[in-house]
Amino acid sequence: MGRSILQGGIQEIVKIKEEVMELNERTQQKQTLQEKEIKAEKSISQKEDAIEDEIKKVTKQRKAQLEATFDEQIDSLTEKLKKVESKREKAKKKAMLQRADEETADFRSEAEELHLAGKSVFKQEHIPGLYNNRLFFALYFPQGMGDIGIIILTLAITFFALPFGLYDILFESGGMLYLALSYILVILVFGGLYLVIGKTKYKHLEALNRVRKMRREIEESKKR
Repeated sequence: MGRSILQGGIQEIVKIKEEVMELNERTQQKQTLQEKEIKAEKSISQKEDAIEDEIKKVTKQRKAQLEATFDEQIDSLTEKLKKVESKREKAKKKAMLQRADEETADFRSEAEELHLAGKSVFKQEHIPGLYNNRLFFALYFPQGMGDIGIIILTLAITFFALPFGLYDILFESGGMLYLALSYILVILVFGGLYLVIGKTKYKHLEALNRVRKMRREIEESKKR
């Protein structure tokens, strides 16, 4: 080949130079194309990633919207069910109360009549209306465990709470003598009051017994 170049002279050298330059140019073009291809692939990959991220984002948002809508529908349905259940319970209670009212109408009417009759007896016999109460009849005409409970409570207040309260208010820490004095005062006041009221009992014993019987009938009618 060296001999051929020498024989060809300048023309052969020029030709070789042109071929080398063309080869270099093609090599450069190849590198440029490869770089463009790499950039294109990178751009495509980035776009694919961006599209995938966008799809994930939209999917997530849509899922959240659907879940929120579903939750709202569930809450709305639950609220409607609660309202329906509440109305049903109210209607049921109303029906039960109405039924109970109808069933106890006769008893209530009887109790009201007895109560009015008792007030009438007090008025006719000129007995103070102050005595027409549960405490009076429990203390002077006890009948049943309820009245016994009232008596025990009254005694506890009268012979424990009141003397000590009076002692603390009037005498503070004056010693046992003042505590005894407090007991004496309470006994005199409430004992005397009990006896005075007791006179009314014996003065109107027959009328009070009638009222006691009426009150007993009222209590029994409430238990039916």
